[in-house]
Amino acid sequence: MLQPTFVVCMPAGHYIAFKNLPMFPLACTDTELANKRIFTTLVRIAAPFNKMAEGIGQMFRHYSWTRFSMFIRDFGICLYGAQGLVEIFKGTNVTIMDWVKADRVVTDDVIERALGVIRDRARSRLNELYIFVN
Repeated sequence: MLQPTFVVCMPAGHYIAFKNLPMFPLACTDTELANKRIFTTLVRIAAPFNKMAEGIGQMFRHYSWTRFSMFIRDFGICLYGAQGLVEIFKGTNVTIMDWVKADRVVTDDVIERALGVIRDRARSRLNELYIFVN
């Protein structure tokens, strides 16, 4: 069982499929890996980010939410998750009011400052959802 990190998922996936070996990736959530004609031996352990974002999109539609703020760590899986949300809300009436990014190390102080920024910008906004991707 091979578990390449998300950085090498695509090249490793092509090689593993070529060799006809099983692939059980934990961190490979790239949507291109859904192509079963290419990646015939792949078994997903985690859902791709576009599917997770679709679930959040359904929640937004259910509650008629139209705006939100995000606080994310600005790299890797966190960034991929945020980009999935951006893609799912493109062309809809949902607006990302704030997208506050943190470095790799997120302390309590960093979180409190980020929440303060979001709160200060949102003083006149009511019924806003805050999404934390960590």
